[in-house]
Amino acid sequence: MATRVGVGFGENPRSQEAGSEAASAAMAQAGVSRCDLAIMYSTSKHDPAQLRDGVRSAIGPEARLIGGYSIGTITKDRLGYEGYQMGVAVMSSDSAKVDMFIEAGLPDNEFNVGVALGRQIKRQVYTETPNILLMYDSIRAKPPEGMVFSLNLVTPLIEGMGQSLRTWPPAAGVGMMGDMQGTPTYQWFDDRIERHAAMALVLSGGVRMDTIIMHGCKPSGRYHTITKAEGNIVLEIDGKTAVDAVAELLGPDSYKSWEDYPIFVTLGVNKGDKFGEFRE
Repeated sequence: MATRVGVGFGENPRSQEAGSEAASAAMAQAGVSRCDLAIMYSTSKHDPAQLRDGVRSAIGPEARLIGGYSIGTITKDRLGYEGYQMGVAVMSSDSAKVDMFIEAGLPDNEFNVGVALGRQIKRQVYTETPNILLMYDSIRAKPPEGMVFSLNLVTPLIEGMGQSLRTWPPAAGVGMMGDMQGTPTYQWFDDRIERHAAMALVLSGGVRMDTIIMHGCKPSGRYHTITKAEGNIVLEIDGKTAVDAVAELLGPDSYKSWEDYPIFVTLGVNKGDKFGEFRE
């Protein structure tokens, strides 16, 4: 039983050529002429249909295809962002089983989408423990000029999935967006091009997923209370306007304006013991 994988990276601004080149490089690295699965990501500068067609020309008509937009691409020897970067990972295996599921209609419906997606995953029969890679459209809508973008919320999405799954198998996930300016993503699901969907890639049969948290955050201050909010928008912290509270936290020597706060400040919720050792 053999499983072979390969990764390709590209920065060609011509989308169809970029897809073909990156997918061909991944196939060559894997040393295969056919594959069972291709996972692809690209920045929003690419045309989604042309990019898909380029990848499909290299992987063939039968391979499963999944992915979406991303801010950039990282491989073991290349990285880049905010340009024309794209990455393709291919897998060919006579033991691993590939299943893919999708549910559309995320905006203001995250919990129900999670329930439905979890039901799809739960109904499938697996010979061994399944491993879930969740991909969802992060951006609800591209904001007007100068406005902050709003997000599809992952917490109710995960809660809905958990209600259907009951017991979670190994899982990881990513919220996708086109760039740091909040450009919405396109999502590839086989030959379909979707938006505002949650997708699950489920691998089973001799496959084990190892995960690590890479957000790089750890507590740097004391506990605070959100005293006013609308949806996912924090309006007050400790009874003060959010902007004033964050300015006070950073101090007068931070040289950061309120426009910089979303990049430099993260509000977190401690899920462990209040004064216990920090756990990711």
